[in-house]
Amino acid sequence: MKLPPLVSWSTIVAWSALAALVARPAIADEPAMPEPVGKLTPPPGWEPDLGRSAGFEMAVGREDHFGGVRVHVSAQHLRAPSPGGILLTSEVASEALPADAAAAATAELHGIRSGLDSLGDTVKVVRWDVHADPASKVTEGRLEWSDASLGTTSISRTLVFQTGGRLVRLSAECIIAADAGGLRAPCEAALATLTPLAPVATRDALAVATTAPAAPVADGAAPRPGAPVGGGGGPTISEREGGMPVTIVVDSPKPKRDRRPYYVAGGLVVILAVYLFNRRNRQRATAAADEPKDEPKDEPKDEPKDEPKGEPKDEPKDEPKDEERA
Repeated sequence: MKLPPLVSWSTIVAWSALAALVARPAIADEPAMPEPVGKLTPPPGWEPDLGRSAGFEMAVGREDHFGGVRVHVSAQHLRAPSPGGILLTSEVASEALPADAAAAATAELHGIRSGLDSLGDTVKVVRWDVHADPASKVTEGRLEWSDASLGTTSISRTLVFQTGGRLVRLSAECIIAADAGGLRAPCEAALATLTPLAPVATRDALAVATTAPAAPVADGAAPRPGAPVGGGGGPTISEREGGMPVTIVVDSPKPKRDRRPYYVAGGLVVILAVYLFNRRNRQRATAAADEPKDEPKDEPKDEPKDEPKGEPKDEPKDEPKDEERA
């Protein structure tokens, strides 16, 4: 019986290469990491929490930014080496400029402060300063507030500027528990490192107001007590023009490479190896079954042999005695 030839290891390698080529498009389609134009150096020993970072990024992305235009969002959640301190960093970059970039940037910056008004009476704002730097073409807001219900103190820096035909907001916030005051100094030192990487020459002058814009009042509705009276055109939504701008990143972790194609290729190799192993064993068993078996021949039994009859022994004859001869 003639058996088919076994598949060599070179064939296995060829199958593996084919599987890798099939899986390659899934890896090649991964978006390339954009070049960062903002940076922040975290305190030593503070580590990113990937799970909470994803949730924080989703929360920032659900908010309206720069008047509702399309934006790119990146965010991180870092944990202190000991309990009681976290550092939140985020960046928001518009795909294109709103119709009124200055108004949109002003609303974005002061929205950091105005968002605290809805948190209840336990929130106390300690500091809110807005400073525009014409030399760097960046407007900065510093906020410090505490929440008695949580026993925490929050300190944040927010930078707003315009570059490359888009508006950018960089933000970093330290949240320190009441019993972890030692973590405040290193976290505030990290806030001081928040800075744009875009050169000053590529930034555009932006007239961001240092005072909060007037809240819009609906027709027929009474203004909120204590609210400033006046209008002012709010930010509008405009369609993006031109190509897609480069997304900025604030110390963003590298994206995880999709390793599923490798798992598929590895699984195919294992399946093929098991198949060949079983096939070889089956062929050996078939070959052994087809070989003729030599039947043992019956050896003649040892029969007692007749002893050869010997010649009759000559019995000595009695010689005649001399007496008888005489």
